[in-house]
Amino acid sequence: MQFGRHDGEESLDPPQRRRSIAGFGLAFAFCCLVGLLGLELDRRDIALIDTLDEHLGDWRVALGSPRAPDLRSDIAVVLITEQTLLDYEVRSPIDRSLLAGLIAAVDAADPRAIGVDIIFDRPTPADTRLLTAIKSATAPVILGAVDGRGMEGEDNGATMESLKRQDTFLAAAGRPFGHLMLERKQGAMADGDQVVRYVAAPLAKAGAPAAFVDVISRTVGVERTSAARTVSWLRAPRTHPLFLTIAIPRHKPDAARTGLAGHLPPAWNELLKGRIVLIGGNLVDRDQHKTPLRLVENAQTPGVFIHAQALAQRLDGNRDIRTWPWWTTLLVVTGVALACFYSALWLRLNPKGFAFGFVGLALIGALSIAAYTFARIDIPSIALATAWAGGGIGGFVAGWLERSLAAGHLETEE
Repeated sequence: MQFGRHDGEESLDPPQRRRSIAGFGLAFAFCCLVGLLGLELDRRDIALIDTLDEHLGDWRVALGSPRAPDLRSDIAVVLITEQTLLDYEVRSPIDRSLLAGLIAAVDAADPRAIGVDIIFDRPTPADTRLLTAIKSATAPVILGAVDGRGMEGEDNGATMESLKRQDTFLAAAGRPFGHLMLERKQGAMADGDQVVRYVAAPLAKAGAPAAFVDVISRTVGVERTSAARTVSWLRAPRTHPLFLTIAIPRHKPDAARTGLAGHLPPAWNELLKGRIVLIGGNLVDRDQHKTPLRLVENAQTPGVFIHAQALAQRLDGNRDIRTWPWWTTLLVVTGVALACFYSALWLRLNPKGFAFGFVGLALIGALSIAAYTFARIDIPSIALATAWAGGGIGGFVAGWLERSLAAGHLETEE
């Protein structure tokens, strides 16, 4: 069977031409099977995804994500930091008097809405004051919650008790709430790379809350929610942060009980007026995450900023990362497999060698980055890697067989 190239089609006699066409047909069928395998592996996350997504998928996101032209005018983040809590007796749970005073101060600034990216699963003596502040706020207040995911390894009795306490608090607050769950890839053959790429979907059970950012967007009148769970990242402007960010300065705990006005920036009201304000923490030992942007920003990201990114995506309405129908993706992946097949066949590249790895990664990287940058299309990275490896191995073996059969034919003629 002849898989290789020839100097001219006119030099082939009919039997050779038929063998050449049949060889291409076999190569195409093989690459289709490789493509189908790649799509299934991608669906199941069966790959060494910690290496694959870091060196392909995340670089694509980091380099291909658009840079915002200026500071966002619609979202602000108010942070409780290590410095904020230096004079408090405990760091966790965050003092509820502090949260009560903070919500009251933000509400006085006339924001569009207030989102509280904090979990309330432990009772404290100041809960009544916090509930009063939440219920008294003029602006819509949306609370965050957990739904039990990620807590399976903990003591089941303690987990259920925490969830019951959270439910009691949320019911008493009487405000809408959404889950704060962010997702990483968890492959069947790897533990994942701990990089946040998705906003989790609601649990498939009656009464399960929607995502925190979806509840906020609906509350402010944006009915359209992101069909895709993939976060569409924005890079910060070159000279400004992406979101207006105010860190609560260090203060005496009594200030939280009497009012925080004297400890906040003078332009507080003007800065927050009309914005959706997310209140969250930036503490060294919790809610810190790796994102694809770490490759260019070199820092972990507090969860509240990830929610701010996802919320901005929903407000913009035109930045979702799209995926092709499976059959379109299959054609693209099959094409990549064919390119790798004939690269290995014609150039005799060993799939384990540096040259093939360089050519394959360059081809896949260029295709993936171009699709993400110019069309906001996510071509499955595991499927691409399967096409690269499978096509290369197939071409290498086909070339070896073709040369072996040709050598055997010559020996027979002699």
